[in-house]
Amino acid sequence: MYLSIPTNWDNRIVDKIREINSSSDYCYKVGSVYGAFLTKIGSGRFETPNISEEYAQEHIRKIKKLGVKFNFVANSPSLGGKEHDVTYREELLGEIERIVNLGVEMITVSIPFLGELINYHFPHIEVKMSTMLDIRDIQHINLINQMGPKVACITLSRFINRNFELLKNMVDIAPFELELLANSLCLHNCPYQMYHSDLVCWQARKKRGWEEPFADYRAVACDRIRFTDKSQVIKSPWIRPEDLNEYEQIGISSIKIAGRTFPTEWIINIVEAYARGNYSGNMWDLILPFQDIYVDNRKLNNFLKHFKNNRPSCDSNCGKCRYCEKIAEDVVSYGDETEEYLIDLEKRLDARINTVDTLPPYFKESRV
Repeated sequence: MYLSIPTNWDNRIVDKIREINSSSDYCYKVGSVYGAFLTKIGSGRFETPNISEEYAQEHIRKIKKLGVKFNFVANSPSLGGKEHDVTYREELLGEIERIVNLGVEMITVSIPFLGELINYHFPHIEVKMSTMLDIRDIQHINLINQMGPKVACITLSRFINRNFELLKNMVDIAPFELELLANSLCLHNCPYQMYHSDLVCWQARKKRGWEEPFADYRAVACDRIRFTDKSQVIKSPWIRPEDLNEYEQIGISSIKIAGRTFPTEWIINIVEAYARGNYSGNMWDLILPFQDIYVDNRKLNNFLKHFKNNRPSCDSNCGKCRYCEKIAEDVVSYGDETEEYLIDLEKRLDARINTVDTLPPYFKESRV
């Protein structure tokens, strides 16, 4: 099992890959790197780095020289159907060719038709299906295999990370690699994920930033839940570095580390923890480093046993056993400014229909 790690196009990340892949001190090696910049297709992040194609091409060359695959992320969940317009399709193919010419070996998509275009026009490029497709069922695997496109890898829904029986069954039938997202921030089984993903991608393609009226629409409500119900911090579908071996044993091919819009120091810290398979500090540092939540990772060594042994899965009866609530009381704590932050969130929730300033303070701070 290998790691798929993010790049923000800083070459210090290349240096970190070299260190990890050449040292016996690390349990898991980097097998692929993913990144993106502004394209007509869009991707699942607001921020799009302002770099030249020449710089990107050289960055990719350095990564590939280490024997590591580069995966370009073009995973917008929608183009409004424009991809089926013949005239626009020519523009789209030109954009894909622009990406291919950077030297990438894989492109991640959420729109199946884009995968089909890549298969047909660029058969040497591998296609990865994004976690945005929310693939979480055996039937999903079967239908993708029958309907196409031909894929090399699927990043499964983050919301099945702790359903070991299902994951093992999916591994057993899938004719392609299966990947899991390790450090997801999302509330478990969030019903607004699809809307949020679509909103983010449309705004990214328009070159808009945080100043737009919607800002990050869901973040205010999500944070209020996260800072008032500790169990939701535990229920978020993250995977501890110490537990990667559990997934390796059932045949998961790769583990994706989120964070391509984070500062370089944060990316390196997160990748270091997962490569070593160990982290003794605040688990939340690996998920959202600048948020004032503390999760004592030292107390979670037997955390996964409940999920491995639970039949049926928690999704069919969440909340009845209160396992996450009990764990949260022991391992989750908030910072001193939480009460003040919650007051601010309530004001933003009340005002966001009419105001342009809905951005949580920590996002502003992280962009300085």
